[in-house]
Amino acid sequence: MLQVICGFVVGLLLAGLGFGLAGGGVPGLIVAVVLAALGYIAASTLTEPERRIGKMLVSALPNGQKAADTIDAANARLNSTQSPCSPSKYVTQPSKPKPMTSSPLPKI
Repeated sequence: MLQVICGFVVGLLLAGLGFGLAGGGVPGLIVAVVLAALGYIAASTLTEPERRIGKMLVSALPNGQKAADTIDAANARLNSTQSPCSPSKYVTQPSKPKPMTSSPLPKI
C-alpha cells in the first residue's frame, strides 16, 4: 500500500512541476502525463521492500534472486501436497467382515 501512495504522490508532484515548466496548454498536459507515469513507476520501485533469506538481503547474495525463487517454488510444492497425517486417496479403510451365513465346519 505504501508503494501505491508514494507513487501517486510523487507522480502528482512531478506532473504539476512539468505542467508548470512547460507553460501549460496541450504541451504541458503531455509533459505532465509522461512525468506522472515515470514518477509513479520510480517511486513504486524504490519503495518496494527488500526480500531477505534469513537475515541476509537477497540483493547482497550471489544469485540471490534465483535462490529466493527456488525457495518460493519449494514452499509452493510443499503447500500443495497433502499433510502426512491425513489419509491419502490411495489408502483404503479395512472393510467390515461379512456375517457368516453357514458354519465354517464341514457337515458330517
